[in-house]
Amino acid sequence: MNIPKEFRIKGKRWRVEYKWNLFDRGDDGNIKCDGLCDPEYRVIYIDRAIPRVEKWPVFLHELIHAILFEAHISGLDGPAGSMLEEVICESIATSFDDLFRIRWKRQKKK
Repeated sequence: MNIPKEFRIKGKRWRVEYKWNLFDRGDDGNIKCDGLCDPEYRVIYIDRAIPRVEKWPVFLHELIHAILFEAHISGLDGPAGSMLEEVICESIATSFDDLFRIRWKRQKKK
């Protein structure tokens, strides 16, 4: 399945962008990550360096962050709240990927 360049959640436009060397500026300083959800600008960033087959699960995880933001149930206070949101996003993304076996479609070589 292809990752969309843009999509809408509750009528709000979100974009997907690819960047090299993503870092999350969290409570523990800058931490290397594969994906980021920026609710302020409504952008999901995915690290270009990760293998193609890993991009879809990263997108799913960040998409769930975006859904939680638009539902006004993200941004839980403190490190415990942030960790809880990560667990929720990872659990749902992994479950969806396992249940539906969503995978990248390989293109045939010409």
